[in-house]
Amino acid sequence: MVSIYLPAHSFSNLRLFIYYFSEFGCYIDNQGIPVRSAGYISWECRATTYAHRGAHLLLFSPKFIEVRSIASGKLVQVIEGEDVRLVHSGLTEEDMLVAAMTGDIDDENGLSEKVLELVPTAAIDAQKLVGCVEQYWDEWDV
Repeated sequence: MVSIYLPAHSFSNLRLFIYYFSEFGCYIDNQGIPVRSAGYISWECRATTYAHRGAHLLLFSPKFIEVRSIASGKLVQVIEGEDVRLVHSGLTEEDMLVAAMTGDIDDENGLSEKVLELVPTAAIDAQKLVGCVEQYWDEWDV
């Protein structure tokens, strides 16, 4: 069991935490009392470890990485793989977050590994992207 303090949701003397267990999480106050009507958040996997980065909780299991919003508990992203494991998370949120998983090559040299640095990304606005691409094609008179 691990707790993560949620300073963005603090007001007056109430402190809010999310408690992480391998199969679920729950929000509690500084008295240890559940504070959300939803009760528990069920993970999609049985997490073997976790990392906390900014507004997200990353849950690692052998088959995938689950990225969840800490504020809402909602699933944001799933990164699939085989034999997924957290290699390095550092001591602070600014430290590099590194994961590894089984690679695609299995030959006489052995089974390959993929090493990933996990970094925050932002959604791409498809409408802006289409306009931008059309602008470049205009230069070519196509």
